[in-house]
Amino acid sequence: AALCTRCIGGLIYLWGSKTLVRLKLDDAVDAIPVHMFAGGWGLLAVGLLSDPDLMHIAYGTGNHPGLLYSWGLGEFNAILLS
Repeated sequence: AALCTRCIGGLIYLWGSKTLVRLKLDDAVDAIPVHMFAGGWGLLAVGLLSDPDLMHIAYGTGNHPGLLYSWGLGEFNAILLS
C-alpha cells in the first residue's frame, strides 16, 4: 500500500507541476504540487488503504478499516468530512 501511495503521489506531483506551468502560475520551489496536490492524495489514501491489522497494532482497534479493505465507507467518509 505504501509503494502504491508513493507512486500515485509522485504522478500527482508531476501533473500538478505541469498544470501550474501551463496555467503560468509562479511557484519557484514547487510547494503547491507537493503540499496541496500530493498531500491531498496522501490524506485520501489513508481512507482508502488503512489496513485493519496494522491499525489494531498501532491503535488497539481496527474497527474502521479503509475502503479497499472493508468495502464500506467508514474511514473514507470521516476523512472526506474533515
